[in-house]
Amino acid sequence: MVKWFCYRLYVIGFVISLINLSCGEEVANLEDIPEQLFEVGTETISTRTKSGRIISEIEKKEYKRIVILATPFYTYFKALNVENNVVGIFNRERVKKVSKRIKSVGEGAYLDLEKIIQLNPDLIICNSYQLENLKSLTVPILACDEYLEAHPKGRLKFLMMIAAITKSAQEAENILKDRSSKYQNHESLNTSILKLDNFGEAWYQPGCDTYISKVIRMAGANPVCIQKSEKSEKIAHETAILKLSENNIFLFMDWGKKKRGWKKRMKHLLELNNYPKKILYCNTTQTEYFEESVLNSHLIINDLNAVLKTGVKGRFFEIKTLEK
Repeated sequence: MVKWFCYRLYVIGFVISLINLSCGEEVANLEDIPEQLFEVGTETISTRTKSGRIISEIEKKEYKRIVILATPFYTYFKALNVENNVVGIFNRERVKKVSKRIKSVGEGAYLDLEKIIQLNPDLIICNSYQLENLKSLTVPILACDEYLEAHPKGRLKFLMMIAAITKSAQEAENILKDRSSKYQNHESLNTSILKLDNFGEAWYQPGCDTYISKVIRMAGANPVCIQKSEKSEKIAHETAILKLSENNIFLFMDWGKKKRGWKKRMKHLLELNNYPKKILYCNTTQTEYFEESVLNSHLIINDLNAVLKTGVKGRFFEIKTLEK
């Protein structure tokens, strides 16, 4: 009897292990992803850090002269068709199809406070690190670090925050329902993907709880990442060399305006004796990767899955061979 019971446990465990191996990361329900970075109350809207500390709080009402300094938020205004509530935007040149009516308030690292004042905004939306530059202004400020939302599907929820200041709640709910339904459960591809960044001769590896690691998992692949980390961590040179020699597919997120010269931008790898030959390449400038990662991460995930399965060039990714 005991042997029979143990055998049953063994079979059940074996079946579960097969299921885990055959499936990628299961897509979470939208309602199961908490709003960690903001809260829309009955009278106020507040933003906070990951640890729960309040960053900003504003009155919950419609704002009609908004200046956006945290540029990715403009995507939410476009999706809700409320661009008319925006009068100014930072790094305007980096955003496609912006109305001429919306003025630039600075480019690159330069923030033009005079232009912001001239636009007479009733609200400024920014990231927390920009607050220091705005301390001389008396305009209400909504400071939210949207880039800290690592779950691809969780990024949809910022629609509700923007809807609360533009009176577009119904439209936001419709978009949430539509976009969240587009996420698929991809089967495991038994493929490992390594992403390492080299800055100032130092190597950085993404944590397993970062956006890119979650995208890789949801596409059915295995990210080579640092456990229980929500950011890129600095690693030893020896550790980086070892990981680069393990025959993983190497993910290169290219920042160049053109693909030409992409190998030169990987010279830190070519200088090594043993470097990965198979490259998963994504040009973030030409593919609108960052713009789509705000509300359409499912497109990025599906594209990655298809490219890894077929080897055929996709909208965002393609497989390349790295040779000297």
